[in-house]
Amino acid sequence: MERYSQDDTERQSSDYAETLRQSLIPEAQKYNKEQIKKMFPGKTVVVCDFPVEGIDPRLSAKEQLREGIINIDHHFDLLEMERQISSTNLAIVYVNAFGAIPGDWRVVVNHSDTDSVLSYFITRGMLPPDEKFGLAAIVADHTGQPNKIADLLQSIQDRRDLAYSLDQLRLLLDGKPLDGAAQTLLEKRYADRERIKQIIDGNGFKTVGDVSYAVLDEKIDGVLVPALLPEAKLILLFSPMENDRSKWEVKFRAGMSAPRGFSLKKMGIEKVDEGFGGRWNAGGNKRGGGILADPGDYAAQIAGLVADFNADRV
Repeated sequence: MERYSQDDTERQSSDYAETLRQSLIPEAQKYNKEQIKKMFPGKTVVVCDFPVEGIDPRLSAKEQLREGIINIDHHFDLLEMERQISSTNLAIVYVNAFGAIPGDWRVVVNHSDTDSVLSYFITRGMLPPDEKFGLAAIVADHTGQPNKIADLLQSIQDRRDLAYSLDQLRLLLDGKPLDGAAQTLLEKRYADRERIKQIIDGNGFKTVGDVSYAVLDEKIDGVLVPALLPEAKLILLFSPMENDRSKWEVKFRAGMSAPRGFSLKKMGIEKVDEGFGGRWNAGGNKRGGGILADPGDYAAQIAGLVADFNADRV
């Protein structure tokens, strides 16, 4: 696969590796523009795939540039983001309009899923603004169907290693064998998709109100569920927190039967779980530290919020 704008000498440089390490900042529930500026003093910063408080998303990129930060992100609470769109799609639009960012600017992400890494590498000019990457981001963020790019990048996201993700993606696109660890994780994702089918077939999902939920012994990517459970309106997946198995990590995902106007951002999920964060159709509480509540009780409380939200919309 041809490089889009960088040459192999940069690829081999220590500065390249260090830049990638610094570009993946810690996951946090919130970042504001002062924090970002403090991390990269004197630099113009492009933030991909998470919202920065204090940056008005309604402003154009050129207008945001006056603050020294451009925020390319689909999580903002805007009506135009309440659809199947991801940050990679916005990055493609940006690069097609303005080109890849200048070399003395910085690009940062705070997680390493498909949408984050693709928006990062496209914005930096290390991948072309190709619509196949936009489609992969939509699949990873919204639809969950099999897609070789999305399945690979989702499967290795927990490594939190931008260089590794790019290396494996290039091997995949070149039709070459993946690293053994990446291949193992990819096969696990395929197995997870089959596992979801088995859980559904075995009546492992319970329903309370408009909420369909399952309690898992191991985390599964929630985007795999909607296409396999098309009658669901809101899907919750409970799995033990990796660093404290007494707590539950909860993944939220709008189902394919969610009504028009459905929005997790507008339901007040924080009334039940202060650690919740996300966008209109997906979210979770991992960055907020998880919850101790019984999954059934928690699901019932969320179902109550959904009922109240639907009643207010009538």
